[in-house]
Amino acid sequence: MVKCAHIVPFCFDSKGLSYLFGTDDAALSSSRNGLFLNRVIKGGWDNGWIAIVPDGSVEATPTEWKLVLLNESIRSNMVYRSAGKKGASIVRWNDIDGQRLRFRNDNRPARRYLYFRYVMAYFHARKGQYPDYEEKLPPGRMWASPGKEGGYLRKSVLRAMAERIGDVTLPQELITAGTFVDTEPESGREIDGKIATIELSARIKSKEQGTVLDEEEDHKDDEEDDDEDEEEDEETAE
Repeated sequence: MVKCAHIVPFCFDSKGLSYLFGTDDAALSSSRNGLFLNRVIKGGWDNGWIAIVPDGSVEATPTEWKLVLLNESIRSNMVYRSAGKKGASIVRWNDIDGQRLRFRNDNRPARRYLYFRYVMAYFHARKGQYPDYEEKLPPGRMWASPGKEGGYLRKSVLRAMAERIGDVTLPQELITAGTFVDTEPESGREIDGKIATIELSARIKSKEQGTVLDEEEDHKDDEEDDDEDEEEDEETAE
């Protein structure tokens, strides 16, 4: 029921992402690019139904994070069954909206990777026309960091992504809080920026019609797990 969720998906070209983050190596294999999540919550995150945002100051050590539900249409849907002293209870999206993520120690994911997913969530919410998403995703303020004056992401790539997706205008506050302005790129880096823009835009567009299929796959996995459990019970009985 628990899966490792990559914050920045591995399916993107690493060179393009390095250009987006302004580093030679985006280090997608780093442990700071992952979170352990319930698989249904992971699916909701991948589909842009939820966002993970700072809970308090982004400068705090360790930085705390919380989950915010963006897609109101699934608020009453079940996420999982929780076993307790008084018996099993159903946990719904409404129950985890606004809940702080729990960590075993002070290690945390990289803020720049979570900022990247925050921007992706903003794109999804805008395209999906989720009610009141702007109130749930305050644009930029929570991400402002005096210790990160260079910003998290390259401004020109974000602007180009918004243009490719269409009908999306990034708030100036969001741009100001977490991006850096282009300097003269190294030879050949312009193409990396174009690749990153195309890949990220295509992924967002593909998710707009993919949520139902993802839900069906989850149910299929559940049925397969149930079948395996029944087979094990039969073998034990024999």
